[in-house]
Amino acid sequence: KTILKCIDIIKKDKASIGMLQRVYRIGFNRAARLMEQLADAGVVSEEDGTKPRRILMSQEQFEQYVDENV
Repeated sequence: KTILKCIDIIKKDKASIGMLQRVYRIGFNRAARLMEQLADAGVVSEEDGTKPRRILMSQEQFEQYVDENV
């Protein structure tokens, strides 16, 4: 799944749709869907206006989540 590629984002303090677009060279719609998947999984916070989202999981927690759910 695409969510597996987000391990690089977990290493940062904040995430945004623009960051996903730049890092993975994808369009806005795909980045927005990916960000929603990350929010639904509890990896990033819900949106707060135009502010970047906070990362809620450590890299280890994310890897455990992927092992259990993907």
